[in-house]
Amino acid sequence: MDVPALVGNLSADDPLVREQAGRDLLTAGPSARPALVAALRSPDPELRLRAGQLLLQMPWTSPDDPPAVRDVMAQYGKPQLAERNQKIEILASLPNQAGVPALLRLLVEEPADSIRWRICGCFRHIQSSKTWDALRQMDSAGQGAPQLAAVGWAWAHYDPRRAVQFMHQSLIEDADRPDISLGELELILLYLIEQEQYAGNFDEAARLIRLAMNRIDYAPHNTWAMQLMALHVEHGSLEGYQQDRITCQSILKPTLWLYVEGKLDQRDGKIDQANKKFQQAIETKQSLANHLQTGELLLQRGWDDLAERELNRVLQPPFKPKGVHLANAHFLLARVADRRGDDFQTAEHLRLGLEATGQTNGAVLTRKGRKIDNSSTAATNPIWAQVYRHYYRAAADRGDSAQARQNLDKLLALHDGSAEIAMDLTPRLLADGHNNEAKQLFESAYQPAKTLRDLDPENPELLNNLAWLCARAGQNLAEALKDSRQATAIAPHHPAYLDTQAEAEYRNGHRETAISLEKRALELRPHDPFMQKQLKRFEAGNP
Repeated sequence: MDVPALVGNLSADDPLVREQAGRDLLTAGPSARPALVAALRSPDPELRLRAGQLLLQMPWTSPDDPPAVRDVMAQYGKPQLAERNQKIEILASLPNQAGVPALLRLLVEEPADSIRWRICGCFRHIQSSKTWDALRQMDSAGQGAPQLAAVGWAWAHYDPRRAVQFMHQSLIEDADRPDISLGELELILLYLIEQEQYAGNFDEAARLIRLAMNRIDYAPHNTWAMQLMALHVEHGSLEGYQQDRITCQSILKPTLWLYVEGKLDQRDGKIDQANKKFQQAIETKQSLANHLQTGELLLQRGWDDLAERELNRVLQPPFKPKGVHLANAHFLLARVADRRGDDFQTAEHLRLGLEATGQTNGAVLTRKGRKIDNSSTAATNPIWAQVYRHYYRAAADRGDSAQARQNLDKLLALHDGSAEIAMDLTPRLLADGHNNEAKQLFESAYQPAKTLRDLDPENPELLNNLAWLCARAGQNLAEALKDSRQATAIAPHHPAYLDTQAEAEYRNGHRETAISLEKRALELRPHDPFMQKQLKRFEAGNP
């Protein structure tokens, strides 16, 4: 049976020829499957449609599938899209990643691109070196945007430069055959924009933002417009500047545009002119919701002073915010305070934000002040832990040992194993003489991270995470060195892993090695501000 000829006949002008070709291909069974899968990537939409219809009539199980997977895949081709989507979610949630081999098959063979995008999203969340290796080994040339994107996400854990190549190709293929990407396209663009900025390719980053504004209808364009104009503010007038001014001014509200123009004036040294525009912006009448949105967008761009003015305006007359509006204002102001290193104000704003939504001391309250014992309480604990973390630091800094002790006790009661808190406070607690508490805090973050690493010891991401935790917390430094070196051995072109090894080497007294590694990381990400600070720190010999 000449399978390629039969597949070609699926697009014949004669309907009888098309129907006979379909029957013969179904009779051929598994031997016809590769040719039908290849036809899914044909430029001929009719051929793609008929090949997909035939594939859905064929069996979807594999002899190697475990029973749970066979149960899901037994009737895979018969349900409609919604039911097939549900089956994807079931496969992704099976214990021990038993559904991954089936998902890998479906990433190639599923006729509907919208479902393949869902599979891509599932793979983006799966943290498994075995799965990443399988994706990286795929022959992905010409296999469609979702598969290229999934391969790109797998490479992101090993070599971001390779990831960028696959994701760029995914965008090209998606432009040729656009489909509902379920938010995956936006995430790809965000990743690419970030990577291009790290590399100093600001014109390319601007081009990608314009692409996002043209291709992503469901995302708020004011966010993209602010990001685009911020590139011009921070890196000079890039290619396309004049057209970007016209486009973004038509998208942004007048108040936001005043801030943008003020920042452009500030960039050009026109300080008085810039301040006049900032003042005009803050005096412009806006609704409470618009003040909050403006403040958040300014904060996203790192324009903290301007964001703070907008957000404080919400807390002043004639506004009387409450509930979620009041909470959002305080949470955003907490970010401003945290960036400034003001622990007390950070804690105050976080506390006031939680209390604005009826959450106090880690519990949810009714309007009458009675505690509600339900699962929603647990979700508030991480934020309350951050409240007491900052209260502890503020009290310790001002020498109030009693208040510091009280806040530390509250933190330890709520702490959920946050690596961020453990890295921040473990050295501080040891310096303050709280040795047992430091050990408790560190172990609560260390043990889960170690368990994950031990389950997948070839996973560079998990090796890196544990090494970073140990190095930054100043604990288990020999282990940090061993794991960080193993991560960079597996993925030698990943700048974040090189940065982690540099930190671990530095903490172990290998200063020159740390400097050399950080320089290698910066060769891959020359415009990464954190890594730039790291190199200066190592060169100066600072703690």
